[in-house]
Amino acid sequence: MTRLPRLALAALTLTALTASGLPSRAQTTPDADAARIKEHMEVVGVDGRHVGTVDAVKGDTIALTKNDPAAQGQHHAIPVAWVGAVDGRVTLTKSADEAFSQWNPAGRPGGDRTK
Repeated sequence: MTRLPRLALAALTLTALTASGLPSRAQTTPDADAARIKEHMEVVGVDGRHVGTVDAVKGDTIALTKNDPAAQGQHHAIPVAWVGAVDGRVTLTKSADEAFSQWNPAGRPGGDRTK
């Protein structure tokens, strides 16, 4: 009997669950993810790199703490729509570098850092 690597087995299981009509992580709604996000959770990119720490969830936005080393002393906000999974930490659908280049400094519409 041939043994499948764990990753291949996980992919087959996920495919079977999705085909059976059971929800997969990819099928969760942003509202469901937002309800599971808690203060002080770590936020990581899809690449596993640290992006920040949750300060609060405000509507469809996640406010990140300014005390986190990645924040450089400034609050930042990211949309809940970027969330790919919530399971002990928040994993985004973007890489850490993409998140850093696209996050909004809190209180500055559009992320304009010059004002």
